[in-house]
Amino acid sequence: MRHGFRPDWVNTAMTTAPDILVARLLANFVTVRFPRTEVVWTILEEEMPCDLRFTCLGHALRAETLAAGCRRTALRAGLWQRGYHQVLDRLEGEPAGTWRIHLFLPTREAIDVLSELTDGRISPGDPLAFDPEPFVTRGVQRIARLHQRAGRHVWFEGM
Repeated sequence: MRHGFRPDWVNTAMTTAPDILVARLLANFVTVRFPRTEVVWTILEEEMPCDLRFTCLGHALRAETLAAGCRRTALRAGLWQRGYHQVLDRLEGEPAGTWRIHLFLPTREAIDVLSELTDGRISPGDPLAFDPEPFVTRGVQRIARLHQRAGRHVWFEGM
C-alpha cells in the first residue's frame, strides 16, 4: 500500500469500462448547427481603409469564436444540470460561416434533452474535418487515466 497500489484498481477502469463508454458515446453522436452572428460582420460591409478592415476582421473573428464557445458551454452546462456528465464535444466552423457543435452523448434521452437547450438544428453526427472514433477514444482514455489516478471519476460511476 505504501507505493500507491490499490487492489480495487486492478482490471477495472482501464479494461472494459472505457470500451463500453466509447461505443455508447459514438452511438449517440449528434451535431448541432447554428448560423454565424451576423451583427459582428456588418461593419465589414462599409467602405474603409485596408488596415482598418483587417483589424475589424480580426475582431469579428474573435467575437464569432467567443459566441460559438458560449453556445457550446451553455449546452454542456444544461446537460450537466440534467445529470448528463458523460459528454464529449468538439466545435467546428464551416467555410460558409455556420458553426457545428459535435456532441457525443451517453444516452438517447440526452439527445431529447438537447432539443430543449438549443435553437440550433440538431442532426446525426456530421463532422467536417475529424474522425469521431479516434477523437472519442482519446478523450475517454484521458478520462480513464484521471480515474485511475484519482481512484474515482463521475464518468465511470455505475459501470
